[in-house]
Parts: sequence; C-alpha cells; structure tokens
Amino acid sequence: MPTTPSRDAARAAFDKLDTQEKSAFIFEATFNTIGQALEETGRRVADLFESVDVDDLFTQDADEETPTEAEPTSPPKKATSRKKPASRAKPKSTSKTAGKPKPNDDE
Repeated sequence: MPTTPSRDAARAAFDKLDTQEKSAFIFEATFNTIGQALEETGRRVADLFESVDVDDLFTQDADEETPTEAEPTSPPKKATSRKKPASRAKPKSTSKTAGKPKPNDDE
C-alpha cells in the first residue's frame, strides 16, 4: 500500500525518538484514538435516542395480540444446571512433607 509523504515524514521523525519518547507517543496516540471513538459512538447513540419516541417504549401497537385469560402464557422455563459428580479420589495431603519420603517409608 503506498504511503503519503506526510506519513513517511512522521514515520522518519518517530524513528529518531528514543524508546521512552516512542512509548509516550504510542500511549498518547492510543488513548486519543480511543477517546475519539467513544465520542463518535456517543454522538451516534444520542442521535438514535433522539429519533425514538419514548411513548412507543411503553405502549403496545393495536396490531399486536395480547394474551387473554383464555390463552394463558406459560411461565419461562428455568435453566437447569448440571453438577459434576463428587470426586472419589483420595484427598491430597496438605502437610509440608507432601511428596517427600518420610523417615519410616523404607517399605
């Protein structure tokens, strides 16, 4: 991809910086970019909310059917969780000599 002369000049200037200055530049540029992205996202979300009528959030369209007493809605199903079976392995020793031979272990 071809680069512009201004980018090439910026790259050459960056190469002349010492490591500490390069690091500071990268951090500053990164946080500046993140800030700009958050600001732009905030503006777009604000524009979306301005186009939404708040009353529409709390009213139902006449076309939508609402459940009647003759048609009760079923309650939501609960998620079931599976428990792992208890391990039957022998518990590990917690003594300070775990894994080390004991004086009487010559057998």
